[in-house]
Order: sequence, then C-alpha cells, then structure tokens
Amino acid sequence: MCKPELVTPKTPTPREKKPLSDIDDQASLRYQMPGLWFYQPKTAAASKLGNGNNDDDDPASLIKDGLAKALVYFYPLAGRLFEGPNKKLIVECNGEGVLFVRAEANLPLRKLDRFVQSPSPYLRKLLHHVPGSDGITGAPLLLIQVTRFTCGGFALGVRFNHTMVDGYGLALFLNTVCELATGAPEPSVLPVWERQLLSAADSSSPTTIEHAVAPTSTNMRFKLLDMEWWASVVVDFEKMAARSRFFFFPAILKLILAQRSFTLTPQDIQALKDQVMEEGFGKCSTFEVISACLWK
Repeated sequence: MCKPELVTPKTPTPREKKPLSDIDDQASLRYQMPGLWFYQPKTAAASKLGNGNNDDDDPASLIKDGLAKALVYFYPLAGRLFEGPNKKLIVECNGEGVLFVRAEANLPLRKLDRFVQSPSPYLRKLLHHVPGSDGITGAPLLLIQVTRFTCGGFALGVRFNHTMVDGYGLALFLNTVCELATGAPEPSVLPVWERQLLSAADSSSPTTIEHAVAPTSTNMRFKLLDMEWWASVVVDFEKMAARSRFFFFPAILKLILAQRSFTLTPQDIQALKDQVMEEGFGKCSTFEVISACLWK
C-alpha cells in the first residue's frame, strides 16, 4: 500500500469561510460515513479510459487526476471544518486537500466473492484508516482509496464527513470526478452553495433533534464510470455516540438495537418490483420497494 497523500485542487480556489446550515449542523450528522464499491475488469468504461499502455489504464491515476479537477468546483471539500461561536460549524476553504490512498491487492477480485459483504475482515484493508483523519473538525473532509486487483478490477473506498455532503451529494461529486477524468471540460451539473437558505433566522447554537429515526443500513445506486454501483453502509450509532461530545439520538440509544446488513442484488430488486406489479400496486421506485421490504 502506498503512503496516503493529500490531493489539492488543480488550480487555485477561493479562500473564504462558509458557515454550514442548521440542517447540516445537526449534532447527529457529525460523523464520517464509509462506503465501498467494486468494479469488474475490462468493462466498457475501462476500455474507453485507455488502451492499457500507460497511466490512462490505471484507475488510481485517473481518479486522482479527476479528483484534483473536481475539487476546483467542489472546493469547500478541500477545506477544514472548525467550530465558531456556540459550536456552530464553519468550513474554512483553504485548499489543504483530501486524502488519497493508492493500494495493490495480490489476488483477483473474484477471490473475495461473498467476503466483500458486510461484515467482512477485508473491508478495513480496502478503506485504510489514516491516523488523525477521522475527526470532525481540523481533519480532511474526504478520504478516497483505490485498490487494484491482479485481474484489473478495482475497489473504490470512500469516507466522507456527513455534515458536508450526503449520499446524493457524494454521487454528484463522484460523477464529476469521472466526467473530468475522461476529458469533459466542466461538470455536467455545477455545484451550488446556498446553505444559508436552510438556516433559521437565529442560528447561533448547534441544531439538535429530540426525536429522529435513522436507518442502520442504506443502499444507494448511482452512475460512476458508466457502471452501476451498489453500496451497503452500516452505521454503528453506539460507537459514534461514544466518540461524540454532542447530543445524539437519545431515543434511539435507549433502545436495544441489533445491527444487520442486507445485500440486495439488481435481480433481487427487480423481482420485488415485479411482485408489486403482479399484486396490482403499479410501478414503484427502488427506494420505495427496498423500504417496503425492510419495513415488512
């Protein structure tokens, strides 16, 4: 495994301070969210990226280059959070950069098989813990690890600060990385920072929620490198609460919770949708069918 490095924006970016909104500033969002995705070798996207004779065929080099370009547009992600008056979070856009790790595995991707499903002893190796990087303030807001397997496939590990971005926002960012890495002059969707629209008139203190429901597992599907990817992310609320100085889901922490991970393939989800159609309920989204299945 190579030494972790900081990737900074490709060109100079504004130096400024941006306060987070009341929604983003919730104490319950002050944690790092991990995600892990796998890509088979010799895909249509990979063949578009290069001919195998240079760095254009190396996913780590491509993603690192696209990352530096994407940070020009998403420059707050290259900054650092700090606490203002009354512990309100503010991001200092200083261009310090995000963490990037390049790694090599001495086995083909197919050897992992079912062991890539959570819980798995391999997951920690595919998303390296960089000492001192998992804090909320004064730490990198994003960590990306690209692990290449002997077959040419690779794993993309991501850990992001949830106060700065959610799952959908991360998908937009990763799509931008892909677009710029493959030659696009600019993102197809430009980011907009207007978080002040989500703040109350008086936002001088941290936002808390007395009653909240949060999932212990989230499945997401987005488009990256012209491929569909799936993630299963399990959040350990007890560990997060133990590390946090902030108010955190008291209603949830009083319950006895069981942590479970569910793996649903595209075929599983299509079968669920077909069943819904057969029962006369009409079309439904992936989110709706997964939510209904878990609720049932």
